[in-house]
Amino acid sequence: MPDMNMTAKTRRFMLRIVPLAVIALGALPTVFGLGCFWREITGMPCPTCGMSRAAALFLSGRFTEAFAMHPLIFLLFPLVLFWFAIVLLEYRRYRRAEDGSSFFAHLSGSVWLTRTAIGMVALAFAVYLIRLPFYFPENDPLSWNERAWLPTLIRLIGAFFRV
Repeated sequence: MPDMNMTAKTRRFMLRIVPLAVIALGALPTVFGLGCFWREITGMPCPTCGMSRAAALFLSGRFTEAFAMHPLIFLLFPLVLFWFAIVLLEYRRYRRAEDGSSFFAHLSGSVWLTRTAIGMVALAFAVYLIRLPFYFPENDPLSWNERAWLPTLIRLIGAFFRV
């Protein structure tokens, strides 16, 4: 039977990759026009709900509306530039290193990348919890999606057992 305890190296890798994966999973469906994955499944808005619309408003110069859509939009662009700079620096270090590791393994060791990703995820959850009572369930961007899969499934199961 395999050992179920994670090694320290695996734990460090997970601590560094999971926040980046959370951010990527939140952003990618929207980039491809699929909407928020979390909201389409559960009906509930996710902590980054409104961030894509806020970015579009920000880039069009409508800063007040962008802030109303998601207050963290003003941190997003500097943070992305910071992450890009970190990736470039780490790539330069990787090119000089001769330990035979892959670039992504080398990148997962970046303390600054990890800390800022964890901080951004924590900050997004904090802002989400503060905004939820003011917006949910009727006001965009934190509105309820009645047509999501989970609420639809619950209604179907409820209708089946009422018969």
